[in-house]
Amino acid sequence: MKKILIFAASMMIAVLANSQIIVGAQGGYGSSQETNTMNADLRSNANILAGVQVGYMVTPKLLVSLSFNFNRNNTVDFIATDSIKREGMRHEVTEHQLSYNRSGWNITPQVRYELLRYGNMKFNLSLQGIYGKMGHSSTTESYLSWRNNHELIVDDEIIGDNTITMLDINLRPTLTYEFSEHLIAELSLDILSVGYRRVTTAYEFEDETKNYSAMTTDIYGGINSSREPLLWENGLLHLGLYYKF
Repeated sequence: MKKILIFAASMMIAVLANSQIIVGAQGGYGSSQETNTMNADLRSNANILAGVQVGYMVTPKLLVSLSFNFNRNNTVDFIATDSIKREGMRHEVTEHQLSYNRSGWNITPQVRYELLRYGNMKFNLSLQGIYGKMGHSSTTESYLSWRNNHELIVDDEIIGDNTITMLDINLRPTLTYEFSEHLIAELSLDILSVGYRRVTTAYEFEDETKNYSAMTTDIYGGINSSREPLLWENGLLHLGLYYKF
């Protein structure tokens, strides 16, 4: 037993001695837009991600890493003509706009393996898991009212009543480019991802007896298979810049 433990420790030391540490910054941006040409209604969605990644190059082709990311999501609903209820009365307004903002975080472990190399360019396959949470939404409202001579009214209030938790396990291709022995850029292609996703939304009310949660589960695969950009990712492209020691 002692010999086995010594052998295992020796193998681990040998692997770590030949491994290289990678640290870097990563970020992403994605957006989507839905329009209705009949009445000029509009919905836009933008996602921003920024974070850091640390990892080990266990072998020249195998990377094991962990990422910590901050996320920001902004959704804007624009309704050309709408009816709103204020102080018990219904009002007809124009250019009714609601802007929803929410922030969150995620942790992403990843295993990446190099499949092909062409010069300084590498084609890799990455298996990663994502666990994250988005907090309550902060909502800003504005509109033009015919009853108020087109006066612009902005009402800043927190009306978001839900939090979102996500678990995502996916397999996706990535491209890396080595500028030098130490400096590496990475591009992740979410449009080709294959995986499993579970999103849980918890709704909270002043009367806690009314609280409830809803869960959505997806198994997805193929080109641009996601129904919408993930709330804590860039949706399509994910860019990272890393330094290898």
